[in-house]
Amino acid sequence: MKKNLMRCTRVLVIGILLIFGFACNHNTSSGDNSGGNGSSGNVAVTSIQLEPALSLTVGETKTLKATVLPSNATYTPKWESDNSPVATVNQSGIVEAKKPGTATITVKTADGKCSAQCTITVSQVIKIESITLNKTAITLGVGKEKVLIAGIVPENATNKELKWESNDSSVAEVDQSGKVTAKSAGSATITVNTKDNQHPTTCTVTVKNICRYKSFYLVRKMECHCRE
Repeated sequence: MKKNLMRCTRVLVIGILLIFGFACNHNTSSGDNSGGNGSSGNVAVTSIQLEPALSLTVGETKTLKATVLPSNATYTPKWESDNSPVATVNQSGIVEAKKPGTATITVKTADGKCSAQCTITVSQVIKIESITLNKTAITLGVGKEKVLIAGIVPENATNKELKWESNDSSVAEVDQSGKVTAKSAGSATITVNTKDNQHPTTCTVTVKNICRYKSFYLVRKMECHCRE
């Protein structure tokens, strides 16, 4: 009787050990292999970086790009603005300047453990009201050059970029710094303007041939004639 009881006890213990061992093996094979990030196959974000500051004018847009470490991290960014009347941001990181002021744009992970910020300063667009030129008419000999100087009103305009054009480049050419080059006898009009063509200002260029002879003589009422 005692031997049978001992035999049954051994069988029971072995059975319990076998069941426990199976349960442990099952848990190990089906457990989390993601390195402790709670989601199989995902790599946790350790840091996010943004450019710290950005200046925009009203109506301007800019896409912020977050640098995430490690580079193979899997995450869905969440973008926010603390002052949407000044600057908004969508979930693609595109910032739009609304009115003058300052706003802080924040990007963070879904769990909020990592984040970065960019300070947006928005200023009002100051448009050019008029353009002045130091000369409204000039006379040049063929091959000669003259630099025209443009002034902008107001001086603190946001976009000071201008464009230069000649209505007859065969007579006088102009480059984008305002330098006029006389090409052949005749008349041409040089125009400087804003990029949106709102404030054209002109200078008339008269080009004359130059006498290249060594001497000249006078005939008929002091008229100059070239002579070899």
